[in-house]
Amino acid sequence: MGAAPLWKILSEEQAEQIHERALSLLAHTGIVFQSEDVVRRFADAGADVDRGRQLVKLPPKLVQDLLSTVPRRFLLGGRTPAFNVEVSADRTVCRPIVGCTYVIDSQTGARREVTTADAEAIARLLDALPTFAFSGAVAYPADEPPLTRDVYYLSLLLANGQKHPIVSPYGAKNIEYMHRLGVVLAGGGEEHGRRPRFHILTAPTSPLQYSATQTAMIVKAAELLIPNQVSSTPMTGATSPVTLAGQTLLLHAENLAGIALTQLVRPGCPVYYAARPNVMDLRTGNSLWGAIEWGLTGAACLQLARQAHLICDCFGCVTDSKVMDEQAAIEKTMNATLVALAGANVVSGGGFLETINTTSPEQLVIDDEIQGMLGRVSRGIAVDEERLAEALIDRVGHGGHYLGEEHTRRPSRQEHYLPKTPDRDLWDVWREKGGKDIVQRARERADDLLRAEAPDPLPEETRRELDRILAAARADITV
Repeated sequence: MGAAPLWKILSEEQAEQIHERALSLLAHTGIVFQSEDVVRRFADAGADVDRGRQLVKLPPKLVQDLLSTVPRRFLLGGRTPAFNVEVSADRTVCRPIVGCTYVIDSQTGARREVTTADAEAIARLLDALPTFAFSGAVAYPADEPPLTRDVYYLSLLLANGQKHPIVSPYGAKNIEYMHRLGVVLAGGGEEHGRRPRFHILTAPTSPLQYSATQTAMIVKAAELLIPNQVSSTPMTGATSPVTLAGQTLLLHAENLAGIALTQLVRPGCPVYYAARPNVMDLRTGNSLWGAIEWGLTGAACLQLARQAHLICDCFGCVTDSKVMDEQAAIEKTMNATLVALAGANVVSGGGFLETINTTSPEQLVIDDEIQGMLGRVSRGIAVDEERLAEALIDRVGHGGHYLGEEHTRRPSRQEHYLPKTPDRDLWDVWREKGGKDIVQRARERADDLLRAEAPDPLPEETRRELDRILAAARADITV
């Protein structure tokens, strides 16, 4: 999937203006980092700080100098090099949601808490779904004690999947144990630095502050050279201005500050920008994750990330629907199309329902199809002599057909997306095959993929070492 934008929501002048205003906001209003150590580091780098308030005012040149050391591309390591994925500013890849609490049971249709078996099955399913470039901690298993679910889930992903996972950690100490898991899989610390086996996401607490926990996680990840996705998530009318322009300005400033911190700690540490423009329903106070404004503001933030020469992740397959219905299809497709056409480097969110609370294997399969179609749309229409086929049109002439032509067979798979789950039969054929809707077909496809041969198990010594690290984390992480 290419990342060249096919449309822009902001003019170049508007994008430049908001970027400059964000730098100005960080300079005169500043941002709170709840860490004496981080405030000291910024003071030493030339920032104006108020140690009592833990407030840091960042000169624009300091921010720009720090952002200049962010890599424009980096490698995320899979279990084997065949599952590596490069994240860069000139291509688009897709990833699943991270952090759901519930799963829709494929057998009963009931919404329930996630189990270890669910997490293992999702890891294997993501391996098999082609549009997901890397994996993730989609739904945290409730059969693990709460304080170590993040470490436990990473161990499950590394043991049951081959793709690179993204995880939302609970604290800096948890990241240390995650790093130990990744180093075991990589075969050493240096190799993990070159080809990290997982990465994390962190986020500010809007407006304009990073909590002690999030600040410590950013510092720890940078020290250990763990790639980080910084994900500002301000909510219109609550933790950001209600206007989309105001929300965009705040989100951009918060992300720039967090990314600058990663480079202050370790220049060149892989980090990327994520747009999470939350919307509040002013009629109910509910947080909305399927509103069309997600796609609009996400596309705007993508342009702002480009102003700062940063890789950008935008939520695409988002919905507030509780079930796999037409609402889910509308919200996911509309928002995903907007950010894909804008050229997002990572399109995320695949697999979630109910405002990021719930997932299901069937929704992962359906979103894989949506992302496949987005990939086709993003490539646009190629125009060259072979594709124009003027000589062929002239030869076939008036009233002929193209069915037997070599030209018809050769480029068809490149020109046309061939879905695996949607039905394209006529009514009678569809009825003869059982008259199944897309959710039923997605369930069958998920079952087929999960019945396929599992990846080779990890060596027994590696499994034992992962278990030893996990046991140590359970004993150590108690607060």
